[in-house]
Amino acid sequence: MAILAGRPSDPSYVESMLRATDAILRAREQADFTHDECHHGRADDSAALNYGTYYGGGGEVPGNLKNGRHTEILEALVSNPDLSRMASFADGELLYASDVCH
Repeated sequence: MAILAGRPSDPSYVESMLRATDAILRAREQADFTHDECHHGRADDSAALNYGTYYGGGGEVPGNLKNGRHTEILEALVSNPDLSRMASFADGELLYASDVCH
């Protein structure tokens, strides 16, 4: 399924997207990814970090993923109001689309 939701008709949303892009690019520079972090099985020359709660891989209880030296950078991104705004819009569109499709 693909959803082409566009963006809100609020002119400040574009400014928000630009600030979010800057935050992501700054975070990548700050992360100083190693060669192995950038060259893995998912994509080449593209670092990826997981964030949130994980329950799997044989664990008996759910727990937060550990990101070591990248924790502060990820916390800053997760608390970034511009990224939150974009995520909230995407979540809302996904909920709308799932209602329409059922």
